[in-house]
Amino acid sequence: MKNYGLTKKIIIITSFIVAIILIPIILDYFVFGNNFKSNLNDSEWAGFLGSYSGSVATLFALAGTIFYTNYCNKQEERNNYKRDRENLRAQTQPWLDKRINIAKREVEFGPNDRSFIIENDKVSEMRYNLR
Repeated sequence: MKNYGLTKKIIIITSFIVAIILIPIILDYFVFGNNFKSNLNDSEWAGFLGSYSGSVATLFALAGTIFYTNYCNKQEERNNYKRDRENLRAQTQPWLDKRINIAKREVEFGPNDRSFIIENDKVSEMRYNLR
């Protein structure tokens, strides 16, 4: 079974490297090394194309930053949820342990007392005395 995610990443990286190599060659051939009449000279075209390509690169970097930040936030939310669940379990555990340790079968219960016997993380017995 192939790992298509890795193959897709390799194709994207290779395409990006080829584009970086080909763009200056194409610009030199079509913009700087031609005999077309233009109102702008080569240095003005170079300044325009430099600023244009810089703004496009900035937009790609911004999009990448936004996607990565969203990914990190989702991971952090998952970790917070797991941590909060574990903290809740840890905070509740002493109460359950205390109720189990205090409750003995010989002890009389008052009207508001209850005892829970927990086995395998499930309540197996509940003792109470309602009057």
